[in-house]
Amino acid sequence: MKKLNLFSLITGILGAVNLLYVVATIIFMLCGTPSGSIGIIGAADSDILLSFAIGVFISSWQFVVLLFGVALILTSLFTAIFKKTTENCLTIKTSLTAVIVSALCAVTVYCAGTVYKLIKFNAIDARPVAFPCCLVAGIIAIVGLIVLLALYIFKFRKAKPSAKGVIIDLLTVAVYAPCMYFAFGKFVNILSWAVNVILS
Repeated sequence: MKKLNLFSLITGILGAVNLLYVVATIIFMLCGTPSGSIGIIGAADSDILLSFAIGVFISSWQFVVLLFGVALILTSLFTAIFKKTTENCLTIKTSLTAVIVSALCAVTVYCAGTVYKLIKFNAIDARPVAFPCCLVAGIIAIVGLIVLLALYIFKFRKAKPSAKGVIIDLLTVAVYAPCMYFAFGKFVNILSWAVNVILS
């Protein structure tokens, strides 16, 4: 019980720190931008600016941090409120597997989407590094998913059978998958930039 309370506290603090970082960054950016410094001709100034701001935010590291913060706080709240359920239905191995599965699902979806777009728009030659890297990473992620799911079903979950535990693990995958997806996207961007610098 003490370990569970400590886990809830740590995840809650980490999640709160993430959210505070995002809020502080946004406030700093807003305070540092002079009013009226950006002007767009037309009657839909505010709508266009809002759409632009949202697009910029979603493509930023702050959005990734926000998603991780929300996931950590949800984890903290669940383990703090449903202590008995957590102890009776979950183990470290099943929960950790769920988080890793969410990461592998995110990588698989991202790589599949990238490969599909490159093939559809005949842009493989334009991005000669991205195509093979995403193809290989996607295959590795799928193999990893199969192995992990087999371990989860026939070993980790078999050692502690619980339908409720399976549902919680699936919810864990759903909660952490978005932040894993966008984090992997940022990683790919950094890797592509590094490769371009080296090749140039």
